[in-house]
Amino acid sequence: MRRLVALVTLTIFLTPSALAAGPGEAPGLSRVMQGNAAYGIRDFTSKFPPTTMLGYFKANLPATVDSRGYKMKDPDSLGVAFTSETPMPSLSSIRVFTSTASQVNSVASYLCMGVSDPTCSPNHPVTVSMQIDSVMGICAKSPGSACIEKIAISTEDGKTNSITPLKQLPSVAPTFPAGTEVGGLTYPAGGATWLWSDGESGLYFVRGLIVTKAEKKNAKWVSQSSTLEFEITPVITEDAPVIAPRLETFALNGTDTPVVRTVGIFPDCVITDTGICYHRTTFPSGVRLAATLQIPNNLSGWLNGRLLKPDVTSKQLSSTVDQLVITAGATKNIVAGSFVKTSLIPTALFTNADGSLNLFGVNKDQGGAVMSSGDVNALEDYKKWQSALGEKALLINEAWTVSSTITPATDTCKVQGIQGVVTSNASAYSPGAPEWNTVLQTIDYRVAAPHFAPDGSTLNLGTYGLSMKADLMKCIYKISRIPSFASISITSESSGEKNIESVAIGQNGDWVHLSADGFTFSSPTLRVKLSQAEPTQSATPPATTAPSATASRAVAKAPAKTTITCVKGKTTKKVTGVKPLCPTGYKKK
Repeated sequence: MRRLVALVTLTIFLTPSALAAGPGEAPGLSRVMQGNAAYGIRDFTSKFPPTTMLGYFKANLPATVDSRGYKMKDPDSLGVAFTSETPMPSLSSIRVFTSTASQVNSVASYLCMGVSDPTCSPNHPVTVSMQIDSVMGICAKSPGSACIEKIAISTEDGKTNSITPLKQLPSVAPTFPAGTEVGGLTYPAGGATWLWSDGESGLYFVRGLIVTKAEKKNAKWVSQSSTLEFEITPVITEDAPVIAPRLETFALNGTDTPVVRTVGIFPDCVITDTGICYHRTTFPSGVRLAATLQIPNNLSGWLNGRLLKPDVTSKQLSSTVDQLVITAGATKNIVAGSFVKTSLIPTALFTNADGSLNLFGVNKDQGGAVMSSGDVNALEDYKKWQSALGEKALLINEAWTVSSTITPATDTCKVQGIQGVVTSNASAYSPGAPEWNTVLQTIDYRVAAPHFAPDGSTLNLGTYGLSMKADLMKCIYKISRIPSFASISITSESSGEKNIESVAIGQNGDWVHLSADGFTFSSPTLRVKLSQAEPTQSATPPATTAPSATASRAVAKAPAKTTITCVKGKTTKKVTGVKPLCPTGYKKK
């Protein structure tokens, strides 16, 4: 899924009668710049430091001097970033498009009042595809559909508490019921996003989304695919003259092509409600969160994202709904990025292999562009941009996110529903499930990130987590039981150097999980291989779905790691592993 970020948005307002005119007609369009002035309120600049990529780009875009000597934002500068922090709709909606490309910027789109809206009828001669964004509400308000059942939080001292829904964000939001047609369109209900509270001072913005895409077939809308995105973000509030987000339609890039977008996106805020700006803040130290979700069982494949030591379980609740429980800690979001001069960047970096504009090409004249770390093109584009971005991270923050992968797990080994979750703190990673290496008999996963933290000297240390259904692991490896240990080899793409360590495999019900950390970037490949000869210790923790700091440590102790110091001239690096080796050109101190 491609997601675009732009600093400036042009808004076209359509009256209801104009919208009802249907695709290709769009009478009465008038262009206005989206901004607070358009709504009769003053511009808002937060007193807090930027906590979003949009806010960071807005605050730090380099300046230049125009021909009259006035200071202005440099039109040749572009903020580029690879990050897991990409916009996810906060509002449920049903839209139709005049092409199969859905949200690509060149496509006209129309907002539906419901699937029975005449504009969105499958008999309309112009529309080709449909997208339904179903925001996951809370199960107490919308049972029987995709929803958030509960969230538990555990702290370093082992205490576990539930956090509870506090209020809907925004207070007024569009919703719609679920729909099912035999042989046609099937989609979950569109609910509303909620703010959650731990009962004390902690607030969490919890947002889940199921996207259903459909195309026309035999005068019907027929579902093509569904994807899931979910995030938990700790927030703080600021009183501000902002508006709640809402959906409106505007003209695309100065044309008469109508496009549906969210109005009320403020770069300084993670989300807004009328008069309130919510800012991202940090998670409590050592916290682990357990999110219990109800999702349609037609969702399949793998999830990826930002989680630390994920432990996942699932079970069938009904013929149409599964329960998915994800327990994990928050992990770092290593943002690879920089401000670049677009005139100095080769044209090829702004295009895809077929010559079409990539995300950075689409937004290169708008000050800032972001690519999701798990985008289908993220790894390849990161490698192209790596020399321009350098080996120093732009920012590092924290995240707790998961989203559907683009590709299925394997052609031969499939299980019903969600098959597994693979996570990393890397700036870019494989867009789908880990690959099965038939030659080495390993599960391979590729990641990439800058070598150093923003200070330019501290090493970025990678994290990797894998949680998958036990039946799938047995099928892939052709084994009858799950061993207690696996070996993970971390191979540098540039030097070919390899570091191998043994990690414990935990089992929770019908799922298994393992994790590794402490490896360095830039572009390593991680290979998981089941151990042939197992240590005598048992690595299976007590089965539990509650987030427990004690349970997360209740695995057998793998071989101890050691740390060595490596030097190259005046440069010093520390390397940690079971059998650590110095990088090429470095000597052990």
